[in-house]
Amino acid sequence: MNESNISIHYTDKENIRVVLSYLIFNVDSINKKYGALSTFFNDFELYGETNGRLYILSEMVKPHMH
Repeated sequence: MNESNISIHYTDKENIRVVLSYLIFNVDSINKKYGALSTFFNDFELYGETNGRLYILSEMVKPHMH
């Protein structure tokens, strides 16, 4: 099995740094419609940052994987 470079960073800060972000999600919306955030980003091979309330997909941080 290949090791993945996919990761999500959790912060306790109220403000999240945005770096060339394409998408900002409410974590509650993901949890209600999809399930756990960790399952969501693993299933779709995503990365980004969350504070537990918002999830920011910073598409330009790494080359797109698909």
